[in-house]
Amino acid sequence: MNKENERLLYKKIRSTINHELDNIITNTLLNTKEYREAKLILIYYPLPEEINTLPIIEHAFSSNKNVALPKCINNTIKFYYIESIKQVSKGLFNVMEPVSSNLVTDFKNSICIVPGLAFDIRFNRLGYGKGYYDRFLKDYTGINIGLCYNQLLVSKLVTYSHDIPVDMIITENKKINHF
Repeated sequence: MNKENERLLYKKIRSTINHELDNIITNTLLNTKEYREAKLILIYYPLPEEINTLPIIEHAFSSNKNVALPKCINNTIKFYYIESIKQVSKGLFNVMEPVSSNLVTDFKNSICIVPGLAFDIRFNRLGYGKGYYDRFLKDYTGINIGLCYNQLLVSKLVTYSHDIPVDMIITENKKINHF
């Protein structure tokens, strides 16, 4: 199987999953040491079929954490601070992006919540095929975390040399660390 076939398969599986599981995944993340100790949360604004990250963003604001969302610029992603979930507009690929121009330049004490269609038990991630997060994570020194439905945590994904694994995966059933 190649990555495109994997994407089709896992998108189909994801479309059948009950989003009520999102609350369990969110609560597990909020109770991790990594989240509690982080001062900056790098996180994506969810697409309708993705795990809903909006409660995480709201919790981060209410916990006096800084929040930054990614914006696609010249084949890379850069993170920009937001002060409200309303500081977004539709960007590339119909993804909500920050309207802020307050660029994150210091990633100290941060965690990055990474989107993915599926993850494997070796901490590999199947993204959407553009490589934005792999390019960002190559130089990112903080902890990166994948949120995933248990049905989409598989034994092995197709990977390439440029793919960057995540450090932690959280599903509705478990939390596994790579560190």
